Amino acid sequence: APATQQQDSTTMIQREDQIQEWMQLSTQIYQNAETAVNVLSDLLNYDKIQMGTLTLELSQFSILHALEKTVHEFKIAARERNIDLIMDLSGLVEPSGDDDGDDVENPKRKRITNVKELPKKLQDMMVVADEVRLAQVFRNLLSNGLKFSNEKSTLRVKVSSRKLPRKKQKEESFSLLK
Repeated sequence: APATQQQDSTTMIQREDQIQEWMQLSTQIYQNAETAVNVLSDLLNYDKIQMGTLTLELSQFSILHALEKTVHEFKIAARERNIDLIMDLSGLVEPSGDDDGDDVENPKRKRITNVKELPKKLQDMMVVADEVRLAQVFRNLLSNGLKFSNEKSTLRVKVSSRKLPRKKQKEESFSLLK
């Protein structure tokens, strides 16, 4: 009887893991469907762009959360191609003086891959822009990054910050690295 109870417990844990995985996949499918609707909407607005009548819907939103959501939308496509899709926010905490594209790993630095791991003031960084259009730009960049990446490779979405020399402002940069 104890062996049967242990087997039942193991089966139950496996089912819970499967349910959790299905829930995550369902969420990603819903988000991808939402993305497809936005892409279709963009295609329908193409005439407006050509005629110069397209208006931007400006709003204040968290750019990092928008980017994170968009990267998450591409996780299934990346997994299907055996591409490791990573969002690297470490450059926001340790801004570099220059961004020469060199991606040599710093073994002492903890890689930040989730917005929730950032200091609160960075998590709440807001921009005023057209969120739908900016998300479309992110999607296009990620789609092209995946399209032109080799299987079993890594595609890194790297966000960094640096101080500008003349002004006491910061410049944020987003890059895709293969």
